[in-house]
Amino acid sequence: MSNPAKILIIEDDRSTRRVLELHLGKDGYSVIAAQTGEEGLAMAETEKPSLVIIDIVLPNINGLEVLKALKAKETTRDIPAIVVSGVSEKEYREQAMAGGAAEFFIKADLHLEQFLESVSRLLKK
Repeated sequence: MSNPAKILIIEDDRSTRRVLELHLGKDGYSVIAAQTGEEGLAMAETEKPSLVIIDIVLPNINGLEVLKALKAKETTRDIPAIVVSGVSEKEYREQAMAGGAAEFFIKADLHLEQFLESVSRLLKK
């Protein structure tokens, strides 16, 4: 891969962030990370990632608000987003999908192969 796709992870939990960074990096992606929604929104603007992975539970503004802000801006609205959350309530999934998320994964049920396949599929679109 001469020019690897850049993936932005917006996740405040360090161990989750590291696991995602490690596996995405192993698959040849360029990975950048933010710990807060605000930081993630700023990075989405400046770094122009090919894909954003967002946690729902974040300090200050939650992942659903981050998703809404990304989809509202012309410069970031076309970036596909995957929500990976520890929150499993159905309404969060529905809100995320209605808000423009391409995929929704629950951390406790996260199968890395399935997750990485989704990443690959979304980046090929």
